[in-house]
Amino acid sequence: MTTAQSTCLEVVRFKLLPGVTDEAFLATNAATVAFLKRQAGFRRRVLSKGSDGMWTDVVEWENLALAQEASKQIMVEPSLVPFMKSMDLESVMMDHLDIALRIE
Repeated sequence: MTTAQSTCLEVVRFKLLPGVTDEAFLATNAATVAFLKRQAGFRRRVLSKGSDGMWTDVVEWENLALAQEASKQIMVEPSLVPFMKSMDLESVMMDHLDIALRIE
């Protein structure tokens, strides 16, 4: 990872498929973490769940191009099949946003 200021925030909202428990889904995330850490431009990730059952996966990237490249790779990465099969793909909403302000 570089020390360059990040410019892109990827926000993905989704529901799990019926019958997939939170525990089972979270267990699939070890592969996701390993995958993300290997990607150029990955900065950080926060995964959360709302009271409505919707999950929100927020990933900060160095820039939009690197975020988009990782999005392509995630679709063909064999180790992420269990992660992807846990989600109700019809519920997925994904945005790439420019980071306008950061307060730390």
